[in-house]
Amino acid sequence: IVIFEAKGLNDVFVAFGQTPFKTRNTTNEIYEVNIGCYENSRTAIRVQSLDTPIAQFNKQEKPDAMLNPLEFKRFWLGINKGTITLGKGDISAANVILEWTDIYPISRLKYVGFSTWNAPILFRNIYVGPFTDYTTAATWDPTKPKATAKAAVKK
Repeated sequence: IVIFEAKGLNDVFVAFGQTPFKTRNTTNEIYEVNIGCYENSRTAIRVQSLDTPIAQFNKQEKPDAMLNPLEFKRFWLGINKGTITLGKGDISAANVILEWTDIYPISRLKYVGFSTWNAPILFRNIYVGPFTDYTTAATWDPTKPKATAKAAVKK
């Protein structure tokens, strides 16, 4: 699970991989979730960095899956057996924004990376926990952070 708050115009990238990776590295198998892409009109999921999206959700269908330039929004991302779940606020089934399932899931995910595209993004209260069980983070308190997974952020 990854929980974070973000504020900005567009393009938060959160990627999950088996090894440390860089954006635009198409040799690694990764899941890349791009919140607010295409000028904050869509959210996309890719299986390679900056590749053609395998799933897209537009602003009209999923308005909660977009960024807000004026205030921080709290998001959470979970991956379990190839199912990627994006939620808002507290972790619960009621707060799920979107889900997508890979029929050929990438296994052994150990790293997460954050990035942006052409606009500054402010991040805060980032929590990275076990990737396979996001029910345990439901009571996470950002004032008492705990690191339980490896995180790699590279440019």
